[in-house]
Amino acid sequence: MIQKLIEKLNKKRLKERISSAIVMVALIVSISGVVGAVSGIIVSNRYNYALKNYGFSQGDIGKMMITFSDTRSYLRATIGYQDENLVNSCAENYEKKKESCQQYTKEVKNTVSSADEEKIYNSITEKLNDYFDTCDAVLEKGKNTQDIDARHEAQQMAYDQVAPIYEEIYQNMVKLMDANTEHGDKLEKILTMVELITLIAIIAVIALAIFAARRIGRVLAQNIVDPLDQLGARFDTFAKGDLSSEFPEMTSEDEISEMVIVAREMAKNLFRPVMIATSISEVSAQRMP
Repeated sequence: MIQKLIEKLNKKRLKERISSAIVMVALIVSISGVVGAVSGIIVSNRYNYALKNYGFSQGDIGKMMITFSDTRSYLRATIGYQDENLVNSCAENYEKKKESCQQYTKEVKNTVSSADEEKIYNSITEKLNDYFDTCDAVLEKGKNTQDIDARHEAQQMAYDQVAPIYEEIYQNMVKLMDANTEHGDKLEKILTMVELITLIAIIAVIALAIFAARRIGRVLAQNIVDPLDQLGARFDTFAKGDLSSEFPEMTSEDEISEMVIVAREMAKNLFRPVMIATSISEVSAQRMP
């Protein structure tokens, strides 16, 4: 490829050849910059993806788990405390944590990024409605501090019905966190590999650009200097009276080749009078007694 570029350059005039060579080298060097910029965009995009789907999502899953756990704690407190003010306060906090848990659960859905995570998430949402329906029924039955029998029934319902659903949902939440973390770790390894490959690619492009620039510069210099040296040597013999020797052949089509053509014509024009004068001198010498 470089050889073809050099051949094309040789067909241009010196000014165009040098300008084209400079532009060519600049373009080759700029490739490394382009590769670096594109790689940076790709890596940045992947990091943003990782933050959104794994870094931020793990925080959302964690908040979902905490508020979910808080709903059970406040439910227990509501049906366990005897002080009416505490009971009412815990019931209000239960409703707040329930609303927060449902909101965080919706937010987690936006960051589910794999089939495994989606399967676990769907299992959580399917059970979560049943869980809150049961909790609401327990809360309604046991929040009246005056009705001791109803509170006992609510406590038994919390043990028999709420606890099993809670444990199942919470374990699924743990699985969702583990799956999300696992995929995040895999993506981190991929990003590390991409960074390494990008670095190697940039170094390779820079090395190639340096090699190409040196090669083009060296050949360009040789294609200018060597013909000038040959032409200079021939002019030296020309100045000493050698009109018959051939001038060097030029493969390029530039100012140097034009100088050779002019010099060759000049030598021919000078050679003819010299030959005529020599012939006249020889004839004159032969006629002399």
